Amino acid sequence: MAIIDKWLQAAKRPDCLMAAFPYQGGLWASPCRSGIAWPSDAPRNFSGSNYQDWADYQAFCMGNAPAAPADFVLEVQFTKNFSGNPAARADLFFTTSTTTHVVAALYPSGVFYIYFGGRNNTYLSVPLPEGDLAAGWHKIILSAAGLQCSARLDAADPVIVTAAKYSDSFTPNGVPRTQWNGSVELRMTSGGKGWHYPTRAERDGLLTYANVRTDRGVFEAATAATWAVKTQLRNVAGTVLAQTAAGVVADPAAFDKTTGVYTGSVADKLLGILAFDRVLTAAEIAAFN
Repeated sequence: MAIIDKWLQAAKRPDCLMAAFPYQGGLWASPCRSGIAWPSDAPRNFSGSNYQDWADYQAFCMGNAPAAPADFVLEVQFTKNFSGNPAARADLFFTTSTTTHVVAALYPSGVFYIYFGGRNNTYLSVPLPEGDLAAGWHKIILSAAGLQCSARLDAADPVIVTAAKYSDSFTPNGVPRTQWNGSVELRMTSGGKGWHYPTRAERDGLLTYANVRTDRGVFEAATAATWAVKTQLRNVAGTVLAQTAAGVVADPAAFDKTTGVYTGSVADKLLGILAFDRVLTAAEIAAFN
């Protein structure tokens, strides 16, 4: 923890714009000066091009149940930013994989359809109370215990279906996505372990991930593809430091100072990023090593 302690101290310096670490799912530290970095109170809307993929969820599921469908509980909290029913299927949590873990979507009929991939793609339907949902946050809890599948929307009685069998060929693969017109938060427990979204930094809009996992103490690829950590920084004029497995790298090519995005290759491991509003001297950079 010596590295993070030193970098957290650096984050208190008046010339530091940002410090980002992978611990606890992703930490952000900075003076949060207006115009540079400021937490957002507005819940993120995931509709359209603002969708979110959860590659780290796939990595969690593959690590917990690589050979057979496991018991699980998935809590999905969400807001609904439209009235009535959608004109077309609205995906709250889905993937195109046919052997996926679970899918939840709201249909124009005013019914949530839930598909349990590991239980022979068994599905159940959860109607909206009185055909719609009031403004504000709601929760749907999806669970599987053995062959019993259930879904509960808010305080309504759960809908329960027993699958005929487990899927003949099942892996919890496929990266889930949401394009929901509203905000979404997730909490998953399976095999005595847990996964959740978002972290505090993600909720406040300070960090946004693409194909990133952090559960092994580094920012790294969740699947065999490039990955990215998007920060709030733009047009950084000073020095950016990246703590990698090889040591501290000054102004790494992987960090775009214009867009504030760090892009890593499949093999890259990132322990932290520091950004400053001035160019550091060689001696100052060396002190971080």
